[in-house]
Amino acid sequence: MVRKKTEKNKDTEPKKPCGRKQQTHQANQMASDGSTETSDQRKDLFNSMMPMIMMIMMMAIIAPMLKRTAQNDEGLKGQ
Repeated sequence: MVRKKTEKNKDTEPKKPCGRKQQTHQANQMASDGSTETSDQRKDLFNSMMPMIMMIMMMAIIAPMLKRTAQNDEGLKGQ
């Protein structure tokens, strides 16, 4: 009475992924024109530069905040 799992799997076709992921994957395949070597070099360069870029951006955000707090501390000491 109980069906074997192998028989059930043979009858059904494997499910194909649908939706957005499949569309973007297909678009990426079509967009590649064989210049993967240069894109890999750019990707490696970008990945190696990312820590320095992030550090510079963090300092650009934090420096004005530190400057304000230092000015506020000097103003409190003067009183």
